[in-house]
Amino acid sequence: MRHTFMTNMSNVSQSTPRQKRQVPTTMTPPVRKGSVRKKLALGGTQQPICSNKASELNPVEKRHESNLLQGTDKENVCQIQDEMSVTTSMPMILPNIPRPGRPASAPAILVPCATQNVFQELPNVVDTDQSAVVKVTVESPAHRATYVINGWQRKAIKQMAMGHTNYALNAVWSDDLNRLYLQRKIMDNLDKEMDSVCSIKNPSILRETEPKKLHSVSTKAIINELKTKAPLFHSFLQTATLRKRARSEGNQDKELHIVSPACVILKARNKDMSAWASKNAVTMQYGGCSTMVLKRLCSQFVCVGPTTALALKKKAGIDFDKHVKDAASSSVVNRTDAVLYQDLQRTHMKTSTNLCKIPMAYQEPVCIYDVNNSFTLRVSMPIAIDPDFLAVTEAITHQIKLSLSQVKDQFQIVGDNVDMEVKAKHMATDRRSKSIHWFHMFAHMDEVHGYEFSEDHDRELSDVPLHEFLPSTYEASKLLDRLVIHWSRVVTRWIPEFQQLADSVVRHIPHQYSDIMLEKTTTIPLGLLFHNENDEMIEILKELHERYVPVDKSVYGHPKVREQIFFGGDQLTEERARNAQRARIDADSFWEGFQGVIPKNEDWHAFRIAFQRMMEVLSSPQTTGDPGTFFYNATITNNSNAKLDSLNEYQKVKEAFNLYLDAYIVAATMKYLGMETIDGKGIISPEIFKLPKEQRIKWLLEMLRPCAERFVSLADTTNLEKDVSNAQNQAIYLCSICAKEYKYRKARDNHEKKIHNLTPAIDMDKMSDEDEEDHIWNYGSVYITLGLMLRNADDAVSEGDGEEICAMWKWFMPFFKDRNSTKYAVAAVHLQALLKGLLSPKDAHRIMWNRTVNRRGGKGHRVSLDFHLENLNLALKNSLKHLGVNLTENAAGQEARALQAVVDIVNSQNKDLNVTKPSGYHKKYQSQTDFNLVLDAIFNQAKMFDFQPGRKFKAAKFSEFSRNIVHLKVNVIKPWLKKWIMLWSAEQRQLKAISD
Repeated sequence: MRHTFMTNMSNVSQSTPRQKRQVPTTMTPPVRKGSVRKKLALGGTQQPICSNKASELNPVEKRHESNLLQGTDKENVCQIQDEMSVTTSMPMILPNIPRPGRPASAPAILVPCATQNVFQELPNVVDTDQSAVVKVTVESPAHRATYVINGWQRKAIKQMAMGHTNYALNAVWSDDLNRLYLQRKIMDNLDKEMDSVCSIKNPSILRETEPKKLHSVSTKAIINELKTKAPLFHSFLQTATLRKRARSEGNQDKELHIVSPACVILKARNKDMSAWASKNAVTMQYGGCSTMVLKRLCSQFVCVGPTTALALKKKAGIDFDKHVKDAASSSVVNRTDAVLYQDLQRTHMKTSTNLCKIPMAYQEPVCIYDVNNSFTLRVSMPIAIDPDFLAVTEAITHQIKLSLSQVKDQFQIVGDNVDMEVKAKHMATDRRSKSIHWFHMFAHMDEVHGYEFSEDHDRELSDVPLHEFLPSTYEASKLLDRLVIHWSRVVTRWIPEFQQLADSVVRHIPHQYSDIMLEKTTTIPLGLLFHNENDEMIEILKELHERYVPVDKSVYGHPKVREQIFFGGDQLTEERARNAQRARIDADSFWEGFQGVIPKNEDWHAFRIAFQRMMEVLSSPQTTGDPGTFFYNATITNNSNAKLDSLNEYQKVKEAFNLYLDAYIVAATMKYLGMETIDGKGIISPEIFKLPKEQRIKWLLEMLRPCAERFVSLADTTNLEKDVSNAQNQAIYLCSICAKEYKYRKARDNHEKKIHNLTPAIDMDKMSDEDEEDHIWNYGSVYITLGLMLRNADDAVSEGDGEEICAMWKWFMPFFKDRNSTKYAVAAVHLQALLKGLLSPKDAHRIMWNRTVNRRGGKGHRVSLDFHLENLNLALKNSLKHLGVNLTENAAGQEARALQAVVDIVNSQNKDLNVTKPSGYHKKYQSQTDFNLVLDAIFNQAKMFDFQPGRKFKAAKFSEFSRNIVHLKVNVIKPWLKKWIMLWSAEQRQLKAISD
């Protein structure tokens, strides 16, 4: 049968038809055959599309169909309907009608589009010539009939013939009955899409309720699934939530509005589509939402109920510490003589020249363990290479790699009390408020292992000279190098002429493990121990040994400690652990004496105490009327935060302290360079800016170093080390570099300056008598010295420079002792004792370089281990809020075990929804106005760095302000150090006897 479409368009203009507009449609899945009455859109008749049974038509529909069929050949119509069965899911081929003056072309093909919005508004029907007659001719071998089309069919066929498909669809849509049929069809297809999304055969991502996989249920994944499985549903939500202009812009971020409504609708349709609802419930409980809040929102299908959320957390807590237990039960490196030599070279390779002088029979291959967890065998030998020797070295390399493959992660544990108060609403004798003190822990997987170092002790602690526990002249020179870098950052930040050298500043001070410290650290929360560290430390140590200390079974069946692990915390935790071990030091084994852990101090609490002691030196309400002092600066800037308690309001006070420190450094620099105002010009030669970056950096540091040497006071601390050394060595002065002995200090200083290029720090005691001191000048010098030392300690932590962190502990030790922070002074000495004699070189390397956590990766993003634990404590308290007065050990333990999974879910949802979380870096707004006020007070009012002998502050407390930051004498520090060294040495000998 042949169908011919003919139109009488004699009255239509011959001009070019106006441009077609592309209106997208949406592809609909195929429907069952015979389920919909075929529609004859191009003839003079039309059958209803909602059913193929006349009995299912209502009276209005029957009358409408009867009117359409009047004067037509019903038999041919039926044949046409059978041969032109078309659904919206298949392409529609339309013949191209020849136009006057235009040759016929290929038929047009209408393909429904699945990527566009079917609900986009169709344009108005264009029918410029109402007198045009539209005819349709139907031909078959036995019959030919021509029909005149009127009404909406005439408009639709005419627009199709002209190639305006969008206008034709608009004409079809203009009929009320057609619109009813189409709406029913759309709803049928929408229902099938929803069934497809909720199907079990091809499960949706919203069916994923595994706790450790919930973080993968992202908004992007949900939207992509809707586009693939339910394009009509996706288009409906997009149209309902976005304006037309926003949809045309194609902003993908706007599709975030689709996720929540889609997930609510799908969960209402099928309760198992609850992945997003589960994430919402976990997030809300983490934020402290009560049980009733979750119940209300669960009834609205926004989240799952509280019972389901708790079951989810319980499941997440299964095997929460499996990684740590696997590491504890794993084997260690096989250190037999055939694989690793006991005398591995640790820091420097011997030159090939020296090795070539040794006969081949005595040349041993040197094994180096690099930072990328791979062994490299480096062998030096004469030019005549023995093939048999090469075969031996290759075999050794293979054995080393095989042994390394058996090594699991090393770890350390950090713990602290988490303190909470649960108040009873109705208090009685048996119902009182609870004061909770539980022990919270996490494991830190080591990033630096120290496999290249020996496990044997090089020397006993008793063999370490006392002066090695104090900063030396060499260490003062190294510290000054770093302080100059911090100085350069300040002057290029505030002085206009130096701002041109902002790109010539060292932003990240490198060290030997800088590359490793860029990576994100693996940390594993270990839950709660329901003991108080203040009086139950023995129980805590017992549980640590039973869970995580690596042990072997001895022949008698008793556990034998295979390897000690580090156990860190603040000073109180470390002291309690050492005292508990000391109480059991007479035990028969390491296991019974709880010697499987090595207590150690972490850094954040110590540096916080150091800041508190600095504020005691530099701040006093009595100095409010003395220009240039801390309290005067806080008053003129109206900064009430600066006057708060420096320990409890650490960050608020430190923010003001750092701003004022910058002002002191700028004022000192201006005085040294002879600048009258901060806007002075001509200090830097124009030629400097033309130099390469490396040369500009070198020039800037060399120019600022004499300035730093002038105003930074380190002489009192280094002189203390010299005095202790002389007292221990009977007035023999040792060079801090080569240990050469000198009878006189001056001779030793000249040697260090000429041979090792060390500049002795300025000794103010030699510079002037006490009556000639400038106490105002001293205040500025001490402020800069202490402020830069604390800033250097913070910078070392942020870069993960463990060597510099331990060096700052050494610098703070005499300061702690001098300011009556005796316990932190002992902790500082104990850290040096661990590094110098109590630990093997390998363990000393581990404890030095595994002191920080990088929680997001990148440079300068590291924090101390105890600071990370404080954040975990806060997260745990947030998770426990929803329990309210129902806070029990069972419920709290379940929340603590699931903490890592909960934090991962919350972080993933923050990322998906573009909710920024505070990074933890406390960089505050620094006011230029406040800086100018403080600088004026220091430089112009106080003239702090104009050295004038005899000047004093009005306040009695600061009237005799000394430049020395430490006032200890040898007869105080030496016996104190000796007492603790002797105690720890005796314990070391006793433990060695137990281990043997």
